[in-house]
Amino acid sequence: MTGNFGLNSQLKASQDKPVSLYDSDFDGNGSLDPILCSYIENESYPVFSKDDLLGQLNKLKGRYVNYVDYADEKITDIFTPDQLKEARVLETKNFETSYMENLGEGRFQLSPLPKEAQFSPIYGMVAKDFDRDGNLDLLLTGNFFGTRVKYGRYDANKGLLLLGDGKGSFKAVNNLESGLQLAGEIRDIAVVRQGGLDQLMVFAQNNGPLQIYKINQPLKK
Repeated sequence: MTGNFGLNSQLKASQDKPVSLYDSDFDGNGSLDPILCSYIENESYPVFSKDDLLGQLNKLKGRYVNYVDYADEKITDIFTPDQLKEARVLETKNFETSYMENLGEGRFQLSPLPKEAQFSPIYGMVAKDFDRDGNLDLLLTGNFFGTRVKYGRYDANKGLLLLGDGKGSFKAVNNLESGLQLAGEIRDIAVVRQGGLDQLMVFAQNNGPLQIYKINQPLKK
């Protein structure tokens, strides 16, 4: 199980204003050039700065000498219709980390998790009854550090425990109560049994050591 990008970012996506990725060999050098675009008010613009774009596409340097020349350019201004026609376009319209409920008869309902789950990208997730009340809870981990300087690190997740009520609602537990203080980019979680019981949670960190927590007494709601 994995989560989503979350809402704590300059990048915003919605049904009518998606974040788009144009993927094509725009300069004809044999390698793909991905161009990320997002909306500002009612227009979609490339996310990358002039320096970033020209560092990838040298052929545009003569066209965009000054920053003002590039400032208001949309992707339809930078590339011709024929170039854009050849590009693969991927769109995302929802950055919320959510869960999907099977309503039966081929019907599904997508519901966002609490706001605390939206503070950072989610990569690791475990569904387990941590408080032993008969309802599944969720443990979410993630973060992402490989961003452009303008965005900063996405590092707000120290390990998030969400207690479920069995009716589709979840309540966030603060880290002082849960005891979770995970560092780094956590990419996966494993539950380790000792003596037939779930006693350890092992967290795999990107380019870092494993972090191991012992499950103690159940938490109260």
